[in-house]
Amino acid sequence: MVLGFDMKAISKRISKVILDMQNLGVQKVIINEEYMQSLLVKEREMRQTFPTSDEDHLVGLERSVERLVGYLVEEDSSQVVSITGMGGLGKTTLARQVYNHETIKSHFLGGLAWVCVSQQFERKCVWQTILQQLRSECDVSKMMEGELLKEIVRVLETQKALIVIDDIWRE
Repeated sequence: MVLGFDMKAISKRISKVILDMQNLGVQKVIINEEYMQSLLVKEREMRQTFPTSDEDHLVGLERSVERLVGYLVEEDSSQVVSITGMGGLGKTTLARQVYNHETIKSHFLGGLAWVCVSQQFERKCVWQTILQQLRSECDVSKMMEGELLKEIVRVLETQKALIVIDDIWRE
């Protein structure tokens, strides 16, 4: 009897939600996998091209930005800095603020590169993106993967450069 009562209550609530949706003009949309894939591609493209920041006045990140900028410009040796945490915490936003900081731009004379590496990626494309941003005069389209990597290493051995690798996934 309890299960039957619960089902009636659930059915009644679902009917109310449907009625509310109709009254508010919410339309039923059927989303297929092809549509979802196109959304994911658009999102990835947007993430790959946004190291410019429209978020100049973010509240609460100033201290973290200043600490990270200070750490990056104080160190003389090559280093890897990871910003980790759950999705939605602001890791990309923090990295973007640091990337666009005037102190960073003037310190890393070898250049700045921002690349988005999501769940599906090609290593050669990652190397091409990095090298193209560090050395815009290079024609990366004709270079083999090994050549790309050697050139990136050469840049990093001779000059200070900052490379941000965003959206790395770990299985």
